[in-house]
Amino acid sequence: MEIKVAENIGFCWGVKRAVEITFQALRDSKSKLYSLGRVIHNPQMTAELSELGLVIVKDMSGVKKGRFLVRSHGISPLLLSDLSSRGIEIVDATCPFVKRTQSLIRELRGLGYRIIIAGEKEHPEVKGLVGCADNEAVVINSADDAGISGLDASQKWAVVAQSTQSQKEFQEIVSKLVERNFLELRILFTICQETLKRETSAQDLARTCDLVLIIGGFDSANTRRLKEIAESSGRNSYHIEHADQVECRWFDGIGSAGVISGTSTPRWVVDEVIKRIKEDTSYLLIGGGNK
Repeated sequence: MEIKVAENIGFCWGVKRAVEITFQALRDSKSKLYSLGRVIHNPQMTAELSELGLVIVKDMSGVKKGRFLVRSHGISPLLLSDLSSRGIEIVDATCPFVKRTQSLIRELRGLGYRIIIAGEKEHPEVKGLVGCADNEAVVINSADDAGISGLDASQKWAVVAQSTQSQKEFQEIVSKLVERNFLELRILFTICQETLKRETSAQDLARTCDLVLIIGGFDSANTRRLKEIAESSGRNSYHIEHADQVECRWFDGIGSAGVISGTSTPRWVVDEVIKRIKEDTSYLLIGGGNK
């Protein structure tokens, strides 16, 4: 069996940066380091950081002192201000690409625009973006969202995207918005380039392989989208978090298998999955991701 590994696997630059900042903060060990939810959507890395002392909480209301890690997703400016006013030290690991979108939203608000965010309402990045719009942004998850028809077309609107939003979904949402004939509609393409590269890789693997294996956290938005892309081709596609979830029967009669990962999946997790496939199949490993 031939194994094709995507060119872009392992951490994206923003996630790698956030993890490095977290490790450094834990090494400093001046005081407890808190995170509002998991730093990244990866169970192995979450476990490792917790073992090193990162305290993951659901809210910060009961925390009186210590340090707070802003995840790569970013957070609401209001929460950031509240924590700072309480004397809690901020360790900012927000992805620069997400921070740029936050700045754009604040700038657009200052120019009188109302904000539309194409993304998942409950995703932590989107919650932070909504906060940058004074909690008045409208979140649209898909082109079929009923909220589109309820927007006041007589006002100025600007639309941005969650950094991991599907390009196809974003284009469909924008097309629906354009049909409304707004007084003014500004469209800012804020999808991360790394997300686009991985979507393209998923399409290529689905087109050339009999099976596609997607590695990443089950709650990772960008990883789930890679699975959707691979599935839409009609290929057998499997989303796993670690090597122990690989099932040999998937590869029976398969001539080629593609391997790709989400942006928050460590490279070593991908390597373990490839090793498991090697152990259980007769293979030929090719592709840019095996360097």
